[in-house]
Amino acid sequence: MLKKEDFTNFKIHSRQKALEILLEFSNRLDFADTKAQFLYEQTMLRVIGKNTLAFKRTVSSDDIILTRVRKNCSSGTLFVNTENVWLPPEEVTRLGRANFPKAPVFYCSDWPATSIFEVKPNQGDWLTITNYKVNIPQFDCIVLGESPDSLTGFNDLPPFLQGIHDYFRKIFTERINEANINNYFKTAIVCKGFITESTSIMYPSVASNLNGWNFVFSEKFANKNIKFSDSRTQRVFNYIDQMDFKVKCLFESNEITKDNDLIWEKIFNCKGHELAESIYTDR
Repeated sequence: MLKKEDFTNFKIHSRQKALEILLEFSNRLDFADTKAQFLYEQTMLRVIGKNTLAFKRTVSSDDIILTRVRKNCSSGTLFVNTENVWLPPEEVTRLGRANFPKAPVFYCSDWPATSIFEVKPNQGDWLTITNYKVNIPQFDCIVLGESPDSLTGFNDLPPFLQGIHDYFRKIFTERINEANINNYFKTAIVCKGFITESTSIMYPSVASNLNGWNFVFSEKFANKNIKFSDSRTQRVFNYIDQMDFKVKCLFESNEITKDNDLIWEKIFNCKGHELAESIYTDR
């Protein structure tokens, strides 16, 4: 049975106790209710407090290319403008792992295969994979859901913070479908508290079986600091299942017009790329 003091004295808890309290608390809430969402938000702010440094990492922009994928409207069609592969409009933005409905953020991944897995393509689909670069030397990233085994300094953290890490691991690696879609509020509310105009979110990609990473940036950060690099349109073939298929490059765009229209050129010599787990290899 949860008690008020479980939260007011949260720092005294063991790792396991902190995890159990947060799981019991969140499992009791009906996240379709805005009052429950508010209670969860205020509670998470209280238990995390000023301990955001425990989740923070600085990323060098030279070490990473960010990737987004969109399914083309239909086979045989190409996107016209960089806006078509950018953030979705507010009116069509659904609840996601890091955003509220009608509140778009810039989702991307650290590897083309990760982004492709995220859109769950099928045989014959045309996909457009766009690479972006960050135009500042480095940026701060809050890492949520990383395995404790790979976290530097994890064993030196206070036990209650270890428990919070374990809780984030649970909710950021949960598989979500239409039946339990409101569970996205668990993570979206946490991201709302962390993400700023200068700080991004990084969490493991469930769609890639946790082999890849997703990044999330605020719309303001993305508009200011993330720039188009290049795009490729590919067709899905040799589809076996959601984790095992190939893609073949059909068109590429390495430059844009002054109006940000994509300049496409046909690719004739691509034999295909094999995707299995997070592997993306030339074939």
